[in-house]
Amino acid sequence: MSGRTLERWTPAFTLEARHAFFGDTPCPSVAFEPVEETRARLANLGLLCRDGPGTLTTFRSDRTGSDGAADLTFRLVATDAAFANYTRLDGADARSTLWFDTATAAPSDTGNGRRLHIGPTVAATDRVALDAPSLLGSTTPRDLATPPLGFVRVRMHQGDPSVTWVIAFDARTTVWKYYVLGASDAMPTIRDADGEIEFEPAAPTVLPGNRRAVVLRSKVPIPLRDRPTQRFQLRVATPAGERVLVRRLALASPTRLGKDTVDGREVTVSEIYVNL
Repeated sequence: MSGRTLERWTPAFTLEARHAFFGDTPCPSVAFEPVEETRARLANLGLLCRDGPGTLTTFRSDRTGSDGAADLTFRLVATDAAFANYTRLDGADARSTLWFDTATAAPSDTGNGRRLHIGPTVAATDRVALDAPSLLGSTTPRDLATPPLGFVRVRMHQGDPSVTWVIAFDARTTVWKYYVLGASDAMPTIRDADGEIEFEPAAPTVLPGNRRAVVLRSKVPIPLRDRPTQRFQLRVATPAGERVLVRRLALASPTRLGKDTVDGREVTVSEIYVNL
């Protein structure tokens, strides 16, 4: 036997994006990428990165020196073209991006990772201009032309204990707007089997192609979910009582969004079509 021991690798830190749309689990539509300067720094420090859905973990070896310190910057990228459709992104525009720094992370540690933002989820206050001093050396011409979702700076010392740094996104909320076609002269209603969501009374409308329909809107915005759990029924009043027309209505998808005016205010709506 040579007597040589195997090199042992342990996590130095993990970056993790979570999203309410996916049930607060690691978000599969977000990725972390080290910027060019950080790629070189990781190699010089003898650190390895492994990514997964919504995560990136940096590993150090037991042969890595313990006196190294580094500022490491990672680009936060949305890998799903529909990410903005189901994500609450307050203050988003073409001249800014999200910026997170472990030096200014939330002070409390819940035992389930440390948040990189003060609030419970990402907010407009987490945005900076693309030409902010904190981003110098991290952005590329491509970033300036098409801003990524954001950047994360990790202030790391080789002797630090492993930590998971968390970025939590909230889901977009929309008013759900059902278009019911083929209802004849009936004015159906929508009932929530769980008794949580109420809908406005049906209102007649005419769709393109002179198609008659009725519209029913939720009275409150509803959070979008990858797997929504609502149980909405379409019913109609009869002399013998309410009759169920559709036992379980289709639910909102982030791929069909529109705008509407509610109480004089423009809101985002999820449009859902029902053919009887």
